[in-house]
Amino acid sequence: MTLAKRGHSRIVIQALRRISHEGASEQGAVNWATSEVNRLSKSTQTVVALNIKGKHFGDITVDGSRMIINCKNGYTPEDVLSQFLELSE
Repeated sequence: MTLAKRGHSRIVIQALRRISHEGASEQGAVNWATSEVNRLSKSTQTVVALNIKGKHFGDITVDGSRMIINCKNGYTPEDVLSQFLELSE
């Protein structure tokens, strides 16, 4: 899976700028981008409990530009989506 599809489009853009403006090689830019993603992923990720109406549906983790919801306590992604839709009405 590409870095951009994994939510790291800003790093990909910076790598492209390194090629076009700084004369970096394509492989050098790829190596730099990969190391940046690895460096960022090693940083502490915040995990927040997802409680809706007093029920713990799961945990939310931020990964780049994505928000990952890990369902808990027997709840499914459909259950969580249903709760979000209900809250947004």
